[in-house]
Amino acid sequence: MTAQVLGVGGSRPRSEEGSRSRSNIPGYAWKPVGWFGLLFLIIGVADMALVWYPLRPGNPAWEFGAVDLTFSSLPVVTIGFAGLLASALALGRTRFGVALALIALLVALGCVGGYLLFLSDVPLALRNSPAEVIPGIRKAIFRNSVFAVCFTTAYLAAGIATLRHVRATKREGVNA
Repeated sequence: MTAQVLGVGGSRPRSEEGSRSRSNIPGYAWKPVGWFGLLFLIIGVADMALVWYPLRPGNPAWEFGAVDLTFSSLPVVTIGFAGLLASALALGRTRFGVALALIALLVALGCVGGYLLFLSDVPLALRNSPAEVIPGIRKAIFRNSVFAVCFTTAYLAAGIATLRHVRATKREGVNA
């Protein structure tokens, strides 16, 4: 009796054997993951867009702050992107997976560019800031350095791994 309650043993009633619930369909769980991934991606990208609007290139203080806030928004964007990418691959949506892989490679390139822009403003920020603000600037430098390396690596790896996976899947499909 206890085994049947826990779902370990026993037989199913005949009415359950013939029916197949949506939760038993392979891949069904990946659809909500994709939707939540898209939600997180939209929220994160909207947050980033508000940081960069209105655009003020050439203003070192704005560039320093914009890149800092962009890197701070990347965790939400990345969670959303990872959910969307995993869902696409699990559901066999290879074209969408390739598009996301190319976007991942562009984001990696954007991380490098943003970090270089950030680094170009660091000497000015350290030189022109009051002494009480310097520890915060040093923390921002450290955090953005870690974020730049980690997110660049993650997006680069995700893009390359996805492209390799899609290529291997196509090769297996042709040989099958």
